[in-house]
Amino acid sequence: MSFAVKRMKKRKNAAGVVLISIGMILIASALALTVYNIWDDSRAGAEANEVLEQLDEVIKEAVKQPSSGSTDLQSPGVVVDQVGPPAYEEYIPDYLLNPGKNMPSVIIDGRRYIGKLDIPSLNISLPVTDECTLTLLKKSPGRYSGSVYLHNIVICGHNYASHLGRLKNILVGDTVIFTDVDGNVFEYSVSEIVTIPGTGVEEMKAGDDWDLTVFTCNKGGKARITVRCVLKK
Repeated sequence: MSFAVKRMKKRKNAAGVVLISIGMILIASALALTVYNIWDDSRAGAEANEVLEQLDEVIKEAVKQPSSGSTDLQSPGVVVDQVGPPAYEEYIPDYLLNPGKNMPSVIIDGRRYIGKLDIPSLNISLPVTDECTLTLLKKSPGRYSGSVYLHNIVICGHNYASHLGRLKNILVGDTVIFTDVDGNVFEYSVSEIVTIPGTGVEEMKAGDDWDLTVFTCNKGGKARITVRCVLKK
């Protein structure tokens, strides 16, 4: 075998080793990313459940022992900004008298929450923060815009399996429930399911045909699975 042939063979072998090494690095990177995503999803679900437990207690106390601007002594770290209707039978909720009012909120572990979102058909029950930021969305869904009292609230969340990842499985006619921190319950029916481009900010907030919108990213993150809901009469 000539020197040139041997040299070419060595080069091919070296190139093969490099390609194999690159392949192994890519496989390891993909595996590491998968493991991280599973861990991050589990973390997000656990943190949301911890907040939900405290939020449920706040809502129960708001209904049972209404107060204003108080601190819930039963739940350390929970500060109630505005909670509960007066305790008499013919009480008219303030949001009906003043629908333009700010939605009441509670502060739990330094974050402000306006209520909770339930989708029974998908076994989803999650706290909802007062606003949406990338940091807040890693813990729970948040208010993107609007108000439940003005019938134009938009709620968004990550597509974690433990958050709104199952939203793609919702059906027209399914029930969606929002409960504010005063214990007022708003029950909706899904009227439309659409996909909106990630850049469709105004499209997400537009329209008068629905009272509640819930959305999350699709798997690729380039579009938004958007669920439009109308308030049940």
